[in-house]
Amino acid sequence: MKEKLINICKRVGTRLRHNLLLKIMAVFFAVILWSYVMGVTDPARTHVYRGLSITVSGVETMEQSGLACANLADILQLKADVSLSVQQSKLRSVSADRISVRIDFSGVSAEGEQTLRVSAYTSTGEVVSVRPSEVTVQIEPLVKKTVQISCDQVGTVPEGYWQGECTLGQNTVDISGAKSVVEQVEKARVELNLAGATETYSGTREIVLFDEIGAKVDPAALTLSTHSVTVDVPIYPAQRIDISEMVNLVGRDAVAPGYEVKDIECSPESVLCAGPQDVLDALDSVTLESLSVEGASSDVAQKVKLRLPSGLKYVDYEEVEVVVRIGEAEKSKTLELPVYQMKDGEQVGTAESTVKATITGMSSAIDRLTEAGVHLEVDVTDLSPGEYTLAVASRLDDETLRVEAILPDKVRVIVQ
Repeated sequence: MKEKLINICKRVGTRLRHNLLLKIMAVFFAVILWSYVMGVTDPARTHVYRGLSITVSGVETMEQSGLACANLADILQLKADVSLSVQQSKLRSVSADRISVRIDFSGVSAEGEQTLRVSAYTSTGEVVSVRPSEVTVQIEPLVKKTVQISCDQVGTVPEGYWQGECTLGQNTVDISGAKSVVEQVEKARVELNLAGATETYSGTREIVLFDEIGAKVDPAALTLSTHSVTVDVPIYPAQRIDISEMVNLVGRDAVAPGYEVKDIECSPESVLCAGPQDVLDALDSVTLESLSVEGASSDVAQKVKLRLPSGLKYVDYEEVEVVVRIGEAEKSKTLELPVYQMKDGEQVGTAESTVKATITGMSSAIDRLTEAGVHLEVDVTDLSPGEYTLAVASRLDDETLRVEAILPDKVRVIVQ
């Protein structure tokens, strides 16, 4: 009997091995059975979601108690791995962005080192585990500080352009947070690169915090009254414009008696002007305000304001040093004088007629001038006896004077 049963099983096994249709039917019924079981039971599956960002809650509640977390920035950099148990039918609907990992600070009520739980939440499935499950936080007193904001400009505008001062929408920022973190902050800056800029910049820039050695301070653990400010930097075409020496001198003809204006000097002689191109194109020179020299008998040095056209945005000087040179006035005197014949430096006679000599010089010297100080001569040293017409030469005892004219400039002489 036993042998018959064994033989029957062998024959059935042989048919199954060699019958393809039976094999296909077996697989088909197995799939149907597996689908039925899965559809009825919907078993749970465990899946691990790695590298999830951690958020915090309850910070405002903690701060209302006058406390803050000193290592909050480091905590926010942590990543968590969350294991979820999800039914097979819902596994595809779960993604990392539907899982929230949080640390709750609302229960913190004292300073010092504390351990807080890391919790995960999702609307689909059940949280099995969170790694890390806890974090250590450093709790310190909450302090506040006001920091001045500066504008850190890098790069320069092209040649031929002017860059003005940076203007900020506000000059300070209030920061609050854990005492040790707030105390690190020494400076607040906005960074602006103006390399190659040819137009006025207006925009919003992010505030960057720095410690005393210039290293950046992570603002993640701090609360700022504002994270950005508006920045304006004027940029205009620029060119150097000459200053006109045509100064409006008040009293030019009323300086001290016997004196006159000799020269006018300006320092600097030009100014750098910046503004719209059409304004610069219409500007040939810059003129000066009025300057009085009435009654002056010596040089007048004074700062004088420039007369600037409307539309200019910048000049490197708004006033210049003007020196008006005042000197003794010149005048002339005409004398009728004889002309002496000179031979080997000795006077040997006179010309047949006199001439008129016009002498020019400083008023005081002219007032002192007499006929004795003017010598009019003709040289007859190498001439044979006879009649000649010779050019008249002049010599003055006062070398500060000069002969302007001699009329006639030639005279008739008879050499004996």
